[in-house]
Amino acid sequence: MAMASNESFRIKTLANPVTKKMLVAMTGLVLLMFLLIHLLGNLSLFAGVEGINAYAKTLHSIPAVVWLFRLVMAIVLIIHVRLAIQVTLENRAARPIAYARRDYQKANLISRSMIWTGLSIAIFLGYHLLHYTVQSFYPVTSSAVLSDSLEDRTFIEWWCLVSKTRFPVLFICSA
Repeated sequence: MAMASNESFRIKTLANPVTKKMLVAMTGLVLLMFLLIHLLGNLSLFAGVEGINAYAKTLHSIPAVVWLFRLVMAIVLIIHVRLAIQVTLENRAARPIAYARRDYQKANLISRSMIWTGLSIAIFLGYHLLHYTVQSFYPVTSSAVLSDSLEDRTFIEWWCLVSKTRFPVLFICSA
């Protein structure tokens, strides 16, 4: 009897919209922490060839940890996206007829457009993973960037190589 009661409690808790929003917020914070860690690692680029090579060598020396981290981040991302879409659809279904005049009490533009910014981030993330992890976009460039050693390249050549793949309009490089 107690077992059924616990399951019922869990189901009711996970069905609660506030719980879903809290889970979306917590998984969002985990994703933000990953983004900051990723940024800090990539800032080793500004330490020159030695810095980025040391960072790459460290990551290549612990493949099991990297793959475990990727798996955890994929699970967190799936939970975040699924719950965010579910909450958005439930919110829209709660009021099928739109208000004649929308007067927001607490919601600002950022919170009202999260579903669209999330979609933009998903598109960029897909491109980023396909380019650098899977290497299906610009494979020659991505394999040159991801080579185990950048000793043959100067820092400026490497930066130009990276910048041309992502932001061709913003950078003019001679490399």
